Amino acid sequence: MNTVIFVPTISSSAAWIFCNREAAFKNGVLNAAGKILTGYQNREDAISEFLAKQPAEPFALLRLSISNATQQFLAIKGWMVGTNESASGSPLWTIAQTGCIYLGAPDKTELTMEIIPVPAQKIVLY
Repeated sequence: MNTVIFVPTISSSAAWIFCNREAAFKNGVLNAAGKILTGYQNREDAISEFLAKQPAEPFALLRLSISNATQQFLAIKGWMVGTNESASGSPLWTIAQTGCIYLGAPDKTELTMEIIPVPAQKIVLY
């Protein structure tokens, strides 16, 4: 069984990540604060929290799947923590820059992307 990390992002950024995988992971994926990758432990939380920001267009949900052995290696090194929570209490995975660089190699993690449609916005004209 694999450990899966869900990272919501705008579609254009997701495309850049796929084309420049090693550079993206070196920057913590999207050059996150402190170059630390933060992703959700389940798909539903990732989608609902990103939708709460009211995106105007469809967005991407990156899915990083790593083996349990790799996850344990990262945890032992102190590069990956699974005990953090988002502001609304959703469980998160947090990966330090060194762990991200390690995962940047294509043989260390499977990276897929799903496009999430955004519900139509109600426009009120006055």
